[in-house]
Amino acid sequence: MEATSKGYEYAIENPEASAEILVKHAPEIDIELAKASQQFLASEYQADKAQWGTIDATRWGNFYDWMYDEGLISLPIGTQGFTNDYLP
Repeated sequence: MEATSKGYEYAIENPEASAEILVKHAPEIDIELAKASQQFLASEYQADKAQWGTIDATRWGNFYDWMYDEGLISLPIGTQGFTNDYLP
């Protein structure tokens, strides 16, 4: 998790460079689209949290309830299937 967190921190601080790294390893991706996407996502990765990766049980519970209510999943999903304990 620490390495993943560092990668996201780098992407947040360096959106253009992170897009270039992505395209270097996945050349089928359009570079301009990747750069525009990273410019947008850089501020969204942890927009409402102090730390990247934090899962908000209420937010995800609302999403799970919506998926069930809309018939996208056949059984309700509880919010106990994750933890924030392993975040660096």
